[in-house]
Amino acid sequence: MIKCDLVLCAPKHLDFIWFRYNLLWIRPYFENVYIVFTQDTMSPDISEFMLRCTEYEGVKWVRPQKSTVERDWRDVAMKEVLKNHSRAPYVMFYEQ
Repeated sequence: MIKCDLVLCAPKHLDFIWFRYNLLWIRPYFENVYIVFTQDTMSPDISEFMLRCTEYEGVKWVRPQKSTVERDWRDVAMKEVLKNHSRAPYVMFYEQ
């Protein structure tokens, strides 16, 4: 079975607890899971808490570089993963 990569956009100021719980269940169906922290202008920043969650060891956390030009955060997240991380022939994008 061919597995695709999963790319998730996660606002760094929100925690979707049920989504994180379900991620543990669906993780085996994907080759790689990339969670991209988005929306740099919002606070509080809980991304450090997310990085310390040990049950997500197979997840790759991505922090895109800050842009000086105002751009759509989905565009920034996808380009970061596609250019610098994922090598899969198929990618599924999921926005929380």
